Amino acid sequence: KTHCGGYCHDCHISQSIETPYSFMLHCATADEKQERANNNGTEAFRNKKNIYDTTNVDRAVHLIRDPLDNMVSRYHLGIHKITKQNNTDLM
Repeated sequence: KTHCGGYCHDCHISQSIETPYSFMLHCATADEKQERANNNGTEAFRNKKNIYDTTNVDRAVHLIRDPLDNMVSRYHLGIHKITKQNNTDLM
């Protein structure tokens, strides 16, 4: 799942402007969770960024959604990130 960049929850709108190159780079980038064992025997995860080769793309699918649905979806994504960081001051 990727959002192809172009949005930010806690920055100025000017930081959300995408060039064609940065849009392509964001679309070709995905996070992969890698599992590893800690010293105390418990498991932990770390994220690794994968950048896919864009020359392998033959076609794209554009999903057009209601703008209000996009706002609600991005709000939920922002709340999820804040909750994951355990930062209740921002809620």
